[in-house]
Amino acid sequence: MKLQSVGTVGLGLMGGSFAKAIKKNDLAFKVYGYDHNNTHQEEALSIGFVDKIVSIDELKQVDLLILS
Repeated sequence: MKLQSVGTVGLGLMGGSFAKAIKKNDLAFKVYGYDHNNTHQEEALSIGFVDKIVSIDELKQVDLLILS
């Protein structure tokens, strides 16, 4: 079963790895991310770990939320 959306709060080592694995294994149509560190956000987006950087409020709508 493929999820519509997955969100991860924290895009460092653990959160970035989760997001990367989800995208690599095609487990969700969209992967969203949030991190308080702007550098982590920019790197995760440019590397392709996440499809979009979102606010905390926008993560309320995802099917699966990972806190890391």
